[in-house]
Amino acid sequence: MAELDERMKAAIAHGYDEVPTVADIINEPSHYKGRHGLEAIEVVRNFGNDDMIAGFYWGNAIKYMTRYRNKNGLEDLKKARKNLDWLIEHMEGKK
Repeated sequence: MAELDERMKAAIAHGYDEVPTVADIINEPSHYKGRHGLEAIEVVRNFGNDDMIAGFYWGNAIKYMTRYRNKNGLEDLKKARKNLDWLIEHMEGKK
């Protein structure tokens, strides 16, 4: 029960009314969507050059790795991994 309480606190902190699945927070975080459903990552991908996009992924990975112990634990590590995966895919696409 204590685990659910912690998950509910984390969900509330992220703007959710209920506890979403971990995949939703990692893959479809509603708190990054604008009122028309556009996510920040989509703006970066559409308007940024290769260096900007790589820097966005790299910076986010570093951010999540450095804060995981004091903020969201495993969730932040999964977000860091997702950003690293995006960075790797981006770099592989440049070859």
